[in-house]
Amino acid sequence: MSDTKTKYVLHLDDELGARRKFKKAFVKVRNQFKRWIARQYGLTGVSLELEQASTEDEFLGKLLEADRRVSEVGSHCVLFVLDHFLDAKRQSATAEDLRSKLERLFPAIPCVMLTKADSNETASSLPYLDKGLLQNPDELAANLVRVFDESWSAHFWDRLRSEGLGPDSWHTPGHNRGNAFKTSLLLSNFYDSYTAMVFRTDLSVSVSELGDLSEPLDPPNAAASMLNKAQTSSAKTFGADKTFYITNGTSTSNKAMLQALIRPGDTVLLDRNCHKSVHQAVVLSGAVPMYLSPAFNTRLGVWAPVDIETLERFIAAKMPDKMIRDGIRPPRVLVLTTCSYEGVLYPVRRIAEACERRGILLYSDEAWAPHMRFHPRYASDAEDGSIVRANAVDAGAHLVVHSSHKTLAALSQASMIHVTPAMRRAFQSSDSPWSWLRERFRDYNGFLHDLVESLRYWNSTSPSYPMLATLDLSSAQMRFEGLALLEERMKWVDEFRDRAERAAGPCIAGMDEIVGAGNERYAGYRHDPLKLVLGVRDPDTMQHALREHNICPEKSTSGCIQFLMTVGTTRQNIQQLAKVVEGIVRSKGKGTVLGCEPATAADFNREIAAGQIEVLPRAAAFGRSEMVPLEGCIGRIAAQMIVPYPPGIPVFLPGLRISVNAMQLVKNLVDGGRARDVHGLMIEAGNRCRVKVLDKQGEEQALEESGEKVRQIQAWARSLADG
Repeated sequence: MSDTKTKYVLHLDDELGARRKFKKAFVKVRNQFKRWIARQYGLTGVSLELEQASTEDEFLGKLLEADRRVSEVGSHCVLFVLDHFLDAKRQSATAEDLRSKLERLFPAIPCVMLTKADSNETASSLPYLDKGLLQNPDELAANLVRVFDESWSAHFWDRLRSEGLGPDSWHTPGHNRGNAFKTSLLLSNFYDSYTAMVFRTDLSVSVSELGDLSEPLDPPNAAASMLNKAQTSSAKTFGADKTFYITNGTSTSNKAMLQALIRPGDTVLLDRNCHKSVHQAVVLSGAVPMYLSPAFNTRLGVWAPVDIETLERFIAAKMPDKMIRDGIRPPRVLVLTTCSYEGVLYPVRRIAEACERRGILLYSDEAWAPHMRFHPRYASDAEDGSIVRANAVDAGAHLVVHSSHKTLAALSQASMIHVTPAMRRAFQSSDSPWSWLRERFRDYNGFLHDLVESLRYWNSTSPSYPMLATLDLSSAQMRFEGLALLEERMKWVDEFRDRAERAAGPCIAGMDEIVGAGNERYAGYRHDPLKLVLGVRDPDTMQHALREHNICPEKSTSGCIQFLMTVGTTRQNIQQLAKVVEGIVRSKGKGTVLGCEPATAADFNREIAAGQIEVLPRAAAFGRSEMVPLEGCIGRIAAQMIVPYPPGIPVFLPGLRISVNAMQLVKNLVDGGRARDVHGLMIEAGNRCRVKVLDKQGEEQALEESGEKVRQIQAWARSLADG
């Protein structure tokens, strides 16, 4: 394996003379890079090396191996330089075609085109540079340093670090750059346990140069704040049109976004197994959900995704004329968890195209997969020959949220909202399906204004500036070394799979185990290799072994234990996990503790999450209610959510009648000693549990408040669910 401190520039030119000139000039580029990275990040010993190719095939061959695995050079490549005028007769594609392919396979790696001074391109407009600069190595290096700075700097962190060493503080927070901890007899040890910079950079909006989360968009003609520079850089990193930083989690992102999008009485297509924050937003908004119900995999104890047949049926459905005459608004938003908790990836482009035809916004909760843009394994070949990325921004979703803290190097609660190019195009479209969008928001800027206003309802006016800095830094890290980090961890997963399955037999769950082998209802769905789901037959024994070795997994169920591979996972972590698996098999025997098989039809319960609301979720959540024993709630209308956590998917929802299957799932958790893992239960002495349901008068009032329109929508939804 190559030294991770060696980074590569990959240069393509079909002219031998031009390659020689670039190689000679590259000595200056290398020296400039060393000075830049030492100045920017304080790093020494990081070298920049050159690899060259004369054909497109040779160029791609230096990057990729079989099955879109990445070569050592590809893993550590940080910059592409392409001749804009390749000889079309000797190339399988022009430089522009190659650049388009690279943008699909390696979208985070900057690409510079070398052109000629008399072309239509201008030398000062990146990513184009005058090819004549090959005659002037100093000038070429200076121009490429601008690329380095644009691509890999963390401007917000630079300014925050500077302010942390700045003047005396006469503003919030009250610890005054850590002095309240440092000078305290009681708290000085706490101060010493952290670094001083943690406290010195905990600043406030009083430092106006940093920017204000309540004003995330700079006014026209104003100098960009450091915050907006960072958000703009992150938008480019993740392929978005606009990116907003959030400091209180994707739960807040979901509620703020949906507050901006939906109005009381709006019909919303809703992935039934989405996170509780989405359902909370529906309650608060007064919207009418049409649930897309998944099945529950009882063998593994996990939710399957919504199948493509159900999705396309609901998206394409035409609302009955009578409902339209009655003033009922057809669905305008589909909320979908496009990467499930266990790593099942939806075919987002296919779903987005279906939504485009109907004028429905695709809102993607991709909390668990902010890393997918940074490795070509998350790209596939479409039937039309194009390359399709699995991540929602590139696949055509209109709005996407990421929990940066889940798999990237960001502090807990650090999250991002991405408004995508597809959203801008929807506003620019003259197609009739999108006329409602312009009627509601006027134009694209009107939508952004409404979104920012919604964010003001939810964001703190005293956000954590160190947390904001980690959003900036994690973006810079993924631009500079994200590909290498992911490739390394994918290899570790493969090594773990080999060791685990040699010891225990088939024990790692993927698509076959979660949805069933060859299930056509899930054609085009994929599994994220960095979501490591270990099938267990004796979860108590496995959990005990993990605790003995000081290993804390992401979650466990009756049939599986899940481990997250993140940019912070080390090789030592996964080797230790492999040793635990091997030790379990030696002590307990093969097939006793670990193992899983492909799911069959008998493994799925489709009734737990079946059904549609009978009253508005808002009317149920705020209606007259009573607390009843868990076992006595069957057939009653829930007035609250009951949510096993993780993964945070509600089993009871306000407005839904509680079924035997739903109650039994919760009761099984309680009986298994996990009552405190179920959010919403009132736990009394003796582990007796109560839940809130509408009382008789509350149910009557909620039915009256919900009205005939809601009943029509739900009747339509039930007819669609039945196929």
